[in-house]
Amino acid sequence: VQIEDIQTFADKISAIVNGEINERDLEGGAKLVRDLPPKKTFAIDFEVVIPRNIEVICILPERAMSHIVERELAACGLRSTSIRSPFEAFEQTLRTKPDLIIASMELGYVSGVDLARAFSSMLKTRRIPFCLFTSYGWGHPLLEALPPRAALLRKGPFFGEDLAEALSRFGIT
Repeated sequence: VQIEDIQTFADKISAIVNGEINERDLEGGAKLVRDLPPKKTFAIDFEVVIPRNIEVICILPERAMSHIVERELAACGLRSTSIRSPFEAFEQTLRTKPDLIIASMELGYVSGVDLARAFSSMLKTRRIPFCLFTSYGWGHPLLEALPPRAALLRKGPFFGEDLAEALSRFGIT
């Protein structure tokens, strides 16, 4: 972590404490997140990969799965936030207005398809691109209710190719 990054975090915290930034304001929350430095938890050479101000919310309950997806996103120069709960995802999405949502098919009480349908039906989130991370392929009965605009990210050897295709399709490349 560079000194400049630490200073940026300290300045933002100070601005919130002093009332200069209202983190509860929807516009302010989105701007606050995008103004922070990107995570540097992966061995990504940012001299080669140029970080972009594109925010991705990952709703993935398993840490290992989350780590793999976030590493791939970082390798593409994208910023990501990992969330374990689909219910917390609603609040975080409304506050930060991400450029992309990636959710696991298996989320406990609701499925990733349910989450995709919920986001696609809400006025404030319906235009946010959505990717479903799953081991199922197109045509599987459990994916019948997936909104047509959503992309599929298949687990395993197809993941990188599916991610590249989804980013291109949504104009995020």
